[in-house]
Amino acid sequence: MFLAAATLGFFAAAFSDNQTYAISNTDLEDDNQTHMMMNYAQSGRCVYCHNAADTGMFDCNRGYLDQQFYIQHISPRSVGDPMNVYDIRSAKSGRCLTNTVWATAGLPCHRDINGDQSWLLVGQGGGLRLESARFPGHCLTMVSDFSISSYPCGAKGQQWIFDPPFYPDSGHGTTFTDAEGLWHLAASNNGDISKSLTIGMSWTDSTTVESTDQIGLAYSMEIEGEFWGFKTKHNLSATYLKTWSNAVMQSSTSTSSEGCTAMCHVSDLPVGSPGWNLMQWQLRGTALRGMVSTRTCQYLCLPQPMQPRCPVNCCRDRYCQKCIRSCFNGSSIILVVGEELLVV
Repeated sequence: MFLAAATLGFFAAAFSDNQTYAISNTDLEDDNQTHMMMNYAQSGRCVYCHNAADTGMFDCNRGYLDQQFYIQHISPRSVGDPMNVYDIRSAKSGRCLTNTVWATAGLPCHRDINGDQSWLLVGQGGGLRLESARFPGHCLTMVSDFSISSYPCGAKGQQWIFDPPFYPDSGHGTTFTDAEGLWHLAASNNGDISKSLTIGMSWTDSTTVESTDQIGLAYSMEIEGEFWGFKTKHNLSATYLKTWSNAVMQSSTSTSSEGCTAMCHVSDLPVGSPGWNLMQWQLRGTALRGMVSTRTCQYLCLPQPMQPRCPVNCCRDRYCQKCIRSCFNGSSIILVVGEELLVV
């Protein structure tokens, strides 16, 4: 019986195109068992590997040795510090799954590598995504019932589960996926608003937030944090994401409704607005146990029906409708006009 590995999140810096690392035998750590690789969307199809010309998908059968793989962890000291880099070796042929940008093959494993046989294991929607360390942004993809290849990450057929389940160690506290910052509607009124905001960290199941949870969420924010605003998510600059990570680490691991009071005065409402929306800033991520959030004492009073367009500390105007350029990555810099997102 196949067992689906739960959603996991493992984030690491990718290799640049010209990096080469020498891997010694002592730098490879094996979990000492073989695993079958099943596609999440096609639960009855598994990866097999005979040789470079005969690698693809077939009906899952535990009796087929060509569908068994060893997952070997590569020591961080050998690959530029990422914690979640692995090679995947066929138990039948001894060959490694190799990424050649637009193709995936089973090639002889080699010790002096440039990352083409190294994979970053990243949580994605109920399975694990296998992203090439050599070619960041390209992932192992099931392109048909019989073949695998390498496609830009985000395409269909890129969620994989291992049988028996495989749980890598991220080395950075509790593992989180979907790390994001967003504005939460804390109150709405057509008059004055005076509200004590709840701040600090909490789990959705009300269990205690441990230091490992705090460390894990802070790490995820810094590596893959996204801003959820204006019907889509936006990529943010590394410098700015560091402020999110710091905010999580500086938060209390418990919640309190004392010490943070937000006020919006009806006398300040612009002409034509029926009332205020009080928006509170929060950071959150998803783990196996549920969602953990960090609510801060940062808020906006916005005239209805306005919604904030920018993440915290990135607003160019009073009502947060235009954004500061330095908060965003390159072409992801946005300016909102009406219902259009424009590059500034």
